[in-house]
Amino acid sequence: MTARPPPEGFQIRGRVVDREGYPLPGVRIHARHAAGASELRPGDPAATTTDEDGTFLVASVVGMHTLFAIDDLHAPAMTPSFDVDRPIEDLEIVMKPGGVYAGRVIDAAGAPVAGARVHVHTVGPLGPRRRVVMSDASGAFEVKGLPRAPVLAYAASDGGVSEEAHVRLDEPLEVRDEVLVLLALDPAASSIAGHVVDDEDVPLAGVAVQLASHERWLEETTSTDARGAFSIGGLPAGAYGLWIVDPEPTMARAGDTAVRLAVPRAGGLSGRVAFADGGAAVQDFTLQVEPASDDHVVTRGEDGSFEVRGLRPGTHAVIVRGPGFLDAATDDVQIEAAAITDVGTIGVVRGRSLIGTVVDETGRGVEGARVCVGRGGVFCGVGRFDEPYEGFAGAVTDAIGAFAILGRVETRTLAASPLVVAADHPAHGRSLPVALPTGDVALPPVTLVLRACGAIAGTVTRDGHPVEGASVGAGWPELGAALTSDDGAFVLARVPIGPVTLRVRLPFEMLRAHQRTVLVEADRATRVTIDLPAGGARLSVSVSAAAGDIAGALLHLFPGTVTFTDYAQLSARLFPDAYGLATWDGDANRPARFEDVAPGDYTLCAIPLAWSPHDQARMKQLREHRAAVKVYGTPVRVLDAPAEQALTIELPAKAPLTDGA
Repeated sequence: MTARPPPEGFQIRGRVVDREGYPLPGVRIHARHAAGASELRPGDPAATTTDEDGTFLVASVVGMHTLFAIDDLHAPAMTPSFDVDRPIEDLEIVMKPGGVYAGRVIDAAGAPVAGARVHVHTVGPLGPRRRVVMSDASGAFEVKGLPRAPVLAYAASDGGVSEEAHVRLDEPLEVRDEVLVLLALDPAASSIAGHVVDDEDVPLAGVAVQLASHERWLEETTSTDARGAFSIGGLPAGAYGLWIVDPEPTMARAGDTAVRLAVPRAGGLSGRVAFADGGAAVQDFTLQVEPASDDHVVTRGEDGSFEVRGLRPGTHAVIVRGPGFLDAATDDVQIEAAAITDVGTIGVVRGRSLIGTVVDETGRGVEGARVCVGRGGVFCGVGRFDEPYEGFAGAVTDAIGAFAILGRVETRTLAASPLVVAADHPAHGRSLPVALPTGDVALPPVTLVLRACGAIAGTVTRDGHPVEGASVGAGWPELGAALTSDDGAFVLARVPIGPVTLRVRLPFEMLRAHQRTVLVEADRATRVTIDLPAGGARLSVSVSAAAGDIAGALLHLFPGTVTFTDYAQLSARLFPDAYGLATWDGDANRPARFEDVAPGDYTLCAIPLAWSPHDQARMKQLREHRAAVKVYGTPVRVLDAPAEQALTIELPAKAPLTDGA
């Protein structure tokens, strides 16, 4: 079989304008891959800035990306996710007016305070962001370019800290009369100070120390001086966490001035990787260590041996990947300071192998098609398959369209996430995902037929208003996935032609799928607007026992008429089709509730429990024995009114799963 290196990326040229079409210079543009970090980070290699005429050039990206535009005047803007599989020359990003938060900082006597730090926290399309500005000589401050989102703010100085202020920047978009009053602090009891040293008590200069309150949204950062000393003042009474490199904080209280923060010297690990079925050394593998000192440490090993240095002491996870075996993970590797820890031999298991052929619609083999095996859908959040995708087992077809994936196909069963294989080719399109059996059975050869692709471009609204951050999935197993932009827009590129069911999930409602079916045509963009009704009825469900005793119940709501014999069957349709989840804890006076249920016909699927649904150990056991757990369905009709609707269901007693369960 042939292999090839990942392709060079493609340029994205575009322009950033305001709502009147005027170009915006100095806007920072970030191109974020769908599989990348959830927040933008300094030093982003796929970042650029607009010129005087508002134009920008992202030099080289490939695959599913979202572009973000940020400046200090407008609200941050984001494009829908789209597949960069060719150069893009005319992308336009429109920025809306940003929110403005302004006011004055005064002391308890009403006098203006100059030089106070005003901390402003928001949560928008880029995730949590923190802005800090200083008050001027008259105590005035102003922060522009905020998203339409809740704002949490406070002011701090060496002499005091204000209470937290909470406002929402939507309508109105500007708040200009905020008054933040500094409450005087006792200088002797409002500082936290100390030293940062290594494990031999040597002071460390230039180490960043981050402080966060455990009682309010207050954060400060400083650095140690040449003697390793640090001090953070202006803190109200209370408990604080101090971070340097450890994920767990060192706790201190305002007034503590002899805090010692130790930074252990780096350590490392060594060992070998071998096949568990005979001990033969693995010749080709990568070793990933988490958490690492700065970011993930990935090391390539040869001839079965490896050595990794520069790791902070503590507990680490080690993940081994490579051709011919399944990923292996060890979660409790202890790294000691200034020492190389020998972890011995990490055994890896050969998975199953899969062979097959990729053909076009005429049945002719296609060379250079990328084949991937994954769960739930291998097109989700990715673009062309000639990108490297960590964790995907795959191969590239040879001259006659044949492929072989050796030892990399999983065996374990995950009821809610089917194992599938699919293929992609830049010119011939994509195949539909083909389900693969799990377990120890040998995999039969598969033929993957590439189909022409189209696109789906749409908007998600709720009661006519755009919904930002909604997830949109196409088909099941999924043929693609996207998030809506701040205008509610989304794009699903390279979707195989034919009828496709879209499933929309609103932010914070990930267990409720709103469905809409569209027809995808070759080389065309199918446009759709999905308007979801706002509000709905509250459905209360009372549970009674037909016989015996019931300590709780697990309740799932599905649209239409569905029938599941057992929990395993239900789990297989949970992600694509479920409309809601509720639990009943056995209290006859407290029924289970489903909120905001749209009018229509549903099936209520219930699982009686011999324990509380909050008993995590028992619920874990329930999930491990899904095929032995019966499901009981009840048809439900939800009406337009009244706002409160109720029903009672009768369930048999729950038999134990195993002896002693």
